[in-house]
Amino acid sequence: MALVCAAMSCPILRNKAYTPEKLDLQLDDQVRKFITSSQGFKIDRDRKIVYLSSIFKWYGKDWIASYGIENKFTGSKKETAVLNFISQYLNSQDRQYLEQGKYKISYLNYDWSLNQQDN
Repeated sequence: MALVCAAMSCPILRNKAYTPEKLDLQLDDQVRKFITSSQGFKIDRDRKIVYLSSIFKWYGKDWIASYGIENKFTGSKKETAVLNFISQYLNSQDRQYLEQGKYKISYLNYDWSLNQQDN
């Protein structure tokens, strides 16, 4: 989420340089911004759908080794691993909703149009 493709659905490009002494905090901040954006993750409680970025669909297996596939959340192995990762960035109410498991997972449409810089 630090190196991005500049499409509208990508994580936003950081406007400051990454520095060795702040790298972990900066990377964590990038993840948090993406997860809390409408392009990264959202819950529709009325329809009982959890929406994930298509990035998690394409690269979901990359989270399995680091975040595990314990049966804590709804979904396939890669979706469970992604939710294990995402859940650490959510508020307690959203985490509890995910743990209840009464939802289906859907992926957000990916907007490949070029992200425009605000002047």
